[in-house]
Amino acid sequence: MSIRNDILSRMAYLPRSTQRIGRMVVREPGAVVELRVAELANLCDTDEASVLRFCRAVGFGGYGELREALQNEAEELQQHTESLPQVS
Repeated sequence: MSIRNDILSRMAYLPRSTQRIGRMVVREPGAVVELRVAELANLCDTDEASVLRFCRAVGFGGYGELREALQNEAEELQQHTESLPQVS
């Protein structure tokens, strides 16, 4: 299961402030990888503590771990896409 699908499956059980974070992560995982925790909190109209609670709620030890997992997932998808045969 992808990280985004896992987050979507947990959204209904999260508080509103963490749902906003979840929606951002699902919609823009590439952007989230580039953001600092304070920047993500600001974009989601919440605070850094909520971002950290969100990370723990979806199974990560912290924001850095979430970012790393999103980056790894994106790289795996890219590698998989590159290895597909070309259609002519």
